[in-house]
Amino acid sequence: MEFLQQLAKEKKDFLIRANGGIGLPAAGTVYWVALAIAGTKLTPQQWYPVAAAASGLIFPLGILLARPLKSDVLAKSPLTSLMLPALIGMLMFWPLAIAGASIDVSFFPLALAVGMGMHWPVVGWMYGGKIFLFHGIARAVGCTFLWFAFPDERFVWIPIYVAVIYFVTILGIRREVKIAIAETSQQ
Repeated sequence: MEFLQQLAKEKKDFLIRANGGIGLPAAGTVYWVALAIAGTKLTPQQWYPVAAAASGLIFPLGILLARPLKSDVLAKSPLTSLMLPALIGMLMFWPLAIAGASIDVSFFPLALAVGMGMHWPVVGWMYGGKIFLFHGIARAVGCTFLWFAFPDERFVWIPIYVAVIYFVTILGIRREVKIAIAETSQQ
């Protein structure tokens, strides 16, 4: 039991120290809003490579946004050793996304939205936060629904939805950090 208590404490301390890594979800919000706008301006054949290439800008943008958002996205913890395997697992969606897009380019927004969200449950476990799991599940289920419901608007509605999920997640992260701080100060 002592180990589980230490683990829970480390997760809470990490969440507080990193401020939930909020700079990265903020960068994700910017990325998906930009993709929604691009979906109104670009053809699907233009949108696809722009979305793929621009995805590489999310992490650097998250680093830039971290300071004004008081978020240490590079905070160290024994738990951060999970991040590399989580990211590798997430990146493994790219062959499916590219192969699917080569058959039907309209598959790419769904593959991108679900694939780039695959690491969220692991990140949530590292921080001990429930909003991260919500993000991953809501993103996969909602984007799948939108892909089927709006076949002619996939390049707009899926990015809008993911941007909204990011915004809700940021609010949830702020709440979870605030609760963690309050619980820590009571101990």
